[in-house]
Amino acid sequence: MAYRLFAFLFLMAAAAVPAYAADSSVELNLKALDKLKKEAAPAPAPAGKTAVPFAPGNPEPTETGRQAAEKLAQQLKDDKARLTIVAYAETGEGETENDARRLALRRAINLRQILIAGGIEGTRVNLQPQGPRSGAGEAAEIVVGQP
Repeated sequence: MAYRLFAFLFLMAAAAVPAYAADSSVELNLKALDKLKKEAAPAPAPAGKTAVPFAPGNPEPTETGRQAAEKLAQQLKDDKARLTIVAYAETGEGETENDARRLALRRAINLRQILIAGGIEGTRVNLQPQGPRSGAGEAAEIVVGQP
């Protein structure tokens, strides 16, 4: 008896599904849901590098560099991409390579703080202070990687 009741309910449910699926309101709701998903999806992370200039011997970025870092932080706030800050510093008169690496580290830390203040999680940011490099000048690069 229970088997017949189960079979009857199963057949009734199967017959009701096509009638319900043919309802145009369901189709419209699915289209609206797809549209919402597309609108809610975050924009992909900008690939590549963002250059951040520094004044010679200064651990703080120039105003242009600060604005570039803040803009990048706003773009990547809701993304999960990892960032690597590669910082450089030239050796000045009477300075050693260790002095340049220390300055590069301070620059990387300052950029990291700007990114964190812009909403980037600190665990997503790696630091690579490089010190002096031929042709790099007084700058840092923020490299956007994969999540």
